[in-house]
Amino acid sequence: MWIEVERSRKRMHEILDQKFDNFILHTACGDLAEYLDKDTYAKPLLAPARMFKGAKPTAVILPEKGKVVAATWQRVVLTILLDCDSDPVKHERLMTLRSRVAGDFRWLLSDKSKGLRAPLRINEGLYFEGKFDTEALLRNLTKKILEPVGYDYSGIAVLLRNV
Repeated sequence: MWIEVERSRKRMHEILDQKFDNFILHTACGDLAEYLDKDTYAKPLLAPARMFKGAKPTAVILPEKGKVVAATWQRVVLTILLDCDSDPVKHERLMTLRSRVAGDFRWLLSDKSKGLRAPLRINEGLYFEGKFDTEALLRNLTKKILEPVGYDYSGIAVLLRNV
């Protein structure tokens, strides 16, 4: 009997967590129903980076551009950085941050690919270090790059594969 009670309690918490996740996603990113199917679900980029660990991305949904296919975390990050860099003011701020924002062992932004383990080319003379695990990659992107340059990522969602 107690086993059944515990199973029911666990299931109730799962349902409640899913309802809150959906509410947060809809509040942050709007209605994403057109992008979702039985094989995918979405999380807002605002979610804590640890929540993306183990997940497999399929695309990024940008507020102004819609769905952009991105099958790897590096591609997700590059897509977002390219969108950020497309704004001339944000571009200048990104250029200013080169060789000023460090990860654990290397610069996160550099003017050259040399010295980076997995350089992601954003623009001529602007590279991002992409050699991190998912959590560190997303935390570095949002907290160390996007927030300092003033890029609003609150409406961005990442489509993830159901496993």
